[in-house]
Amino acid sequence: MKNFIMVIILVIYILSAAAPSYAQGHLVGPPYIPRPKLSPQLDKLLDQIEQRSNKLTSYQAEMLFEQRNLIIETVTIRHGQTYYQADEKKVQFLIHFEDWLQKDLGDPDDNPQPNKYDEDIAFDGMWLTRLNAHAKSCEKREISKTPHNKEAFRLGRGDIPLPFAIQKKDILKEFDIKLIPPDPKKPTNFKEPVDHLFLKPKKESSFAEKYLSLELWISQKTVLPLQIRYHADDEEVTTVSWSKVKADGKINPKTFELTPPAGWDVEIIPLEIKK
Repeated sequence: MKNFIMVIILVIYILSAAAPSYAQGHLVGPPYIPRPKLSPQLDKLLDQIEQRSNKLTSYQAEMLFEQRNLIIETVTIRHGQTYYQADEKKVQFLIHFEDWLQKDLGDPDDNPQPNKYDEDIAFDGMWLTRLNAHAKSCEKREISKTPHNKEAFRLGRGDIPLPFAIQKKDILKEFDIKLIPPDPKKPTNFKEPVDHLFLKPKKESSFAEKYLSLELWISQKTVLPLQIRYHADDEEVTTVSWSKVKADGKINPKTFELTPPAGWDVEIIPLEIKK
């Protein structure tokens, strides 16, 4: 399940807007990196994604999580919801799972029913909290002493680069990217037109250690992510899909507050400040 956490981190990254960095009161820009040559269509799409990300204040949707293990031929399926909210002061998100199912891909007669399995992962700007109803456990891990804003989630900065925040120059620095044209022989399950992006981590990218490739499906109508898929080097293929998307609406602040019931095991892990 640790790989799923990385997927969610990437998902939130695409949604989080990237802003310029300030140090000692001066604007600090990245070193000059020659831009790869992009097709006009891809160049325009990346600009549109960045512009939409910059304006995005919230995102909530139904979520489908599928993780296929190609070695033992199993698939784990979970349903739930994604909530994301950002303002000038902090970024918050909540991932809720409501069930769990594992299926044997090598057995055509294996047709299990999902089991109820409540699990929540929330970030309130400083603390990352995980509640597991099955284990009756709560882990609270301090990520920052001050509220994390969008800048903290820039790709390549900090421990949690979040996909709800793409800045064009960041993604071109980390990935080789191409736009996949639609194939009439392979219809998709999307109910609206999408743009399909294929991203391969560059050799010097930190993502190269975790992923062979990533794929994104972006709504042409809203310019927001509808699906992300990544291929890990351990023969796992993970796909997260969203439906019934609502953007830029109000989300109850209590959504991002997780409190364990009495009697649960609670582990609190403060942030260690390196001296």
